[in-house]
Amino acid sequence: MPMNRFCKLIVSFITFLIFASESHSQLDPQFSQFYASSIYLNPAMSGLEHNLAVGALYRTQWIGLNPYQVGLVNVIMPYHDKGEKNYHKGGIGANLWSARAGDGQINSLGASLNAAYNLHIAATTAQNLTFGLQIGFIQRQFNNLNSYQWGSQYNPGIGFDGSQNVDGNFNQSLQPKIYPDVAAGVLYYYNAGRDVYAPGISAYIGLVGAHLNQPNESIVPGQTYKVPIHIRVHGGIEVHMAKRLNMSPNFLFINQATANFAMTGLSFTYLFPDHDDFAKPTRLVLGGAYRFGNAVVGQVGFGSKYYSLGFSYDLGAGGLSSAYGQPVSAYEISFKTSIHIGQRAKKSSKFHTPLM
Repeated sequence: MPMNRFCKLIVSFITFLIFASESHSQLDPQFSQFYASSIYLNPAMSGLEHNLAVGALYRTQWIGLNPYQVGLVNVIMPYHDKGEKNYHKGGIGANLWSARAGDGQINSLGASLNAAYNLHIAATTAQNLTFGLQIGFIQRQFNNLNSYQWGSQYNPGIGFDGSQNVDGNFNQSLQPKIYPDVAAGVLYYYNAGRDVYAPGISAYIGLVGAHLNQPNESIVPGQTYKVPIHIRVHGGIEVHMAKRLNMSPNFLFINQATANFAMTGLSFTYLFPDHDDFAKPTRLVLGGAYRFGNAVVGQVGFGSKYYSLGFSYDLGAGGLSSAYGQPVSAYEISFKTSIHIGQRAKKSSKFHTPLM
């Protein structure tokens, strides 16, 4: 059997196990540009935006095998109090994501509403503690099991025989599964109001608990699989190094049952002269990251106080790349726009994580 076809069989089998058995431990889509996934990463990030913000992120991975594709869109509306201090009190958001995996066209869909409250620790609001809550639902389903290759379709004389179909009763028994999902997060932000052109340091660290209700996600009738609680820790620092240069290290750690995921990165932002032109960029971002035991990531982006656009490319290492005999790659594209509405809109370029 050719190596390429063998690897596709392996990926299809792994994908099926992830969604249909009780042995999996990681099920949520993960992004190399995790800092651009906003409220998908941490519902507390609903409280960061001073203006109406709309963002999108798309990822394709396992290029050359059976592609896994995921995309998300989110919207955040800030909330300011009506007093003289005009404190940024928090925000509400909505998040929608969709994923498709494998030749079996395994589809997942998630939607949620988020709310966040900002607690200003210092009188100058230089230190914020933000609490966020997320409530939504997730749907998972198989579209066509016949697109997989099964042991019952193997003929000793000719090998794989696609004319032999999967048991129709089993195919029909796998109905779409919809279940509620709850997450909560907290985010500490130091010197959040610092302008990116100003000297100094800004930093943040966040903690998230996802699938707190531990829903049953099994799509096999009569079986129960409670989703393990998903813990995320993420953070970053922005250091003003020169007149027009900032440095931003960041990290992400995830634990779900027995599975661990860790990623760290470093980016540099070159700042152009500040202006109010919508189309003309004010920053250029170059960086890289390492996903431990899995991939090396290159990142590039540009933007202004009104928008940002980012691109990243993953070059796989280990895992499927070793089995396939060559790197298994992935890429992501992110976009965000900030819509300034009313007198309370904030037009100054505040510190955000890279490409946000």
